[in-house]
Amino acid sequence: MIDFTELSQDGDAFELLMRELLSHRGLEVYWTGRGPDGGKDLICSERMIGNFDVSIKRWVVQCKHNAHSGSAVSCSDIDSIENICGANEADGYLLACTTYPSSTLMTMLHDINKRGKISVQVWDCIQIEKELQLPQNWDIANTFFPISMKKKGIQVSYISTNFWYLSFKGFAFYLSARISANYVYFIEYIEKCLDDLHERNNSLPEDFRIRVRGIYVDDKNTNFYVYVDFMIPSNSSKAIFQKSQKILKKYAWDVNTIDGICFMYDIAEVRFLPYSDHFDPDARGYYEPYIEIMKSGMERKVNRPILSTEQYDYDYTEEFIDRDFQNLCNLFMKIPFVRYLNSGNAKIEKVNSFNGIRLASSIEENEYQGLGSFFHAEIRFEINDVGNLKKLSELLAAWPNGAIEFMELKRNFIILPEKGIENDEDELIYTISFTINPLCYSDKFQFRKMINSYFRDIATILEKQLKELV
Repeated sequence: MIDFTELSQDGDAFELLMRELLSHRGLEVYWTGRGPDGGKDLICSERMIGNFDVSIKRWVVQCKHNAHSGSAVSCSDIDSIENICGANEADGYLLACTTYPSSTLMTMLHDINKRGKISVQVWDCIQIEKELQLPQNWDIANTFFPISMKKKGIQVSYISTNFWYLSFKGFAFYLSARISANYVYFIEYIEKCLDDLHERNNSLPEDFRIRVRGIYVDDKNTNFYVYVDFMIPSNSSKAIFQKSQKILKKYAWDVNTIDGICFMYDIAEVRFLPYSDHFDPDARGYYEPYIEIMKSGMERKVNRPILSTEQYDYDYTEEFIDRDFQNLCNLFMKIPFVRYLNSGNAKIEKVNSFNGIRLASSIEENEYQGLGSFFHAEIRFEINDVGNLKKLSELLAAWPNGAIEFMELKRNFIILPEKGIENDEDELIYTISFTINPLCYSDKFQFRKMINSYFRDIATILEKQLKELV
């Protein structure tokens, strides 16, 4: 349900809304002067093509915004229809209102229509809401009624077997799938992605906008490619822009897996004039040049790219590989009743070293020694009694551990030459290992992003647990 009180009480926004709706119908729309009530009337020209000729029908559009008071539009609220149509050489009259006409006014409009000189139409709040629900008008609805559209839930327009146009969470965007013909499977993850984008949008300076243009789902490899425009007022200072760009680019790395699903971002910079009455953040021109690209999950070729899917490989740095695991290890060291010994990150990036022909002598010294394996990260520690082990197990019980990302706790023993196992109950050594289910990733990069996300999730919980232990 659209709440028309989202429009400013002075009626200017409603007049702009009507102009956009009529323009989307293919009509030529322009303003007249202000009427007696201070409002601007609209004139729109309707081109009608017959079998033998083309004619133009002119309409006067009067906009009455009474949603804030809830009152009906009465006869005294409108100008003389015959006079205003005559002054503008119009033979059609459209009353647009955010409530409804009174019964007396409807009778008067019906009588004028019956006389045949002037065609009369009424768009009340119900009819306007129907117009806004048409897929071609979702961008308008999101612009003028952001609160109502976020509450409305998902709206889907079918385009082809695996290609759809969606309005969801205040965004209007295309959705394409590599294999599936059922978009329902993806909605849960898309919703979480858009929630994250909303949160990030709130951290940007005023008038800066994040707009989603398309999402491509590579459902064979469980990857989502999100096409985003970073919209920047053209008068923004360089310092503010660079700070905002840094926030957004970091976001694309930090929020790269959601519930084990990999998200990659194609982000383009778009400059705009925020106070232009021609500006629409979801205008067709932002979508149409890239529809075929978004259908296939390819990179957009834009003048001002901020981040593309191809750049992910170039930014695959040591800092990206180790940052989140090191942060988790640093937090683990702060647990007061355990003694950290050492740790090792997963080394999936080294898998290609073993290609069947590499010589052992060419392997870097210590490259494969210590904790951690190709697919597991490990933390080893010592704990001095069973009571403290029980405390630790209570902490671990709150850490995520499931079918996609999971951990194991193992006890370690020291084997001495000729003596066998050294069994010192006062020095209990354990190792926690972390990994990702191999069925859930298709390449080393996706594994790294998923396990990094796992480390961050654990670190967030551990930080809270440490505060409670103090």
